[in-house]
Amino acid sequence: MLWHLPRGYFARFGHVTLRDSGSLTRKERAKREKAGPSRHLLGTYYGPTAGQPAHIDLFVDAIFDGRSTLLVRVPPVRDVLLGRALYHELGHHLQRGVHPEHRDREEVAEEWRRRLLRTYFRKTYWYLLPVLWLGVLVARVLPRPGRTRKG
Repeated sequence: MLWHLPRGYFARFGHVTLRDSGSLTRKERAKREKAGPSRHLLGTYYGPTAGQPAHIDLFVDAIFDGRSTLLVRVPPVRDVLLGRALYHELGHHLQRGVHPEHRDREEVAEEWRRRLLRTYFRKTYWYLLPVLWLGVLVARVLPRPGRTRKG
């Protein structure tokens, strides 16, 4: 999911680790609880430190939590779910070093998430775009249940 990004985005970036929430250390759990009980952590960005490049941890169980296993087996659906978390965390990396912006960190990370996910989807699943557009057009034309048509 990172193949389509420019090399410059990976300055001082090491790796992405896929983890399970159960593998969190006591320190990581405390940090997660500090973020708030209402906040559902899907991933964590760790900035570069002395001698260590930046890296991202994605919590796969949280990303797919409550999703149908049949639905998760569909590659575009799986990629969108993983991409939302991955590109959000990568957005923190881009804001911190590659494209610094002095605004709310979460807001900037969400903008990067949308931009990177859209680019990935267009490059990988380009052949699905006409089908999606057709679906949108059909959804606009068909009457919605419980709603009367004017005219």
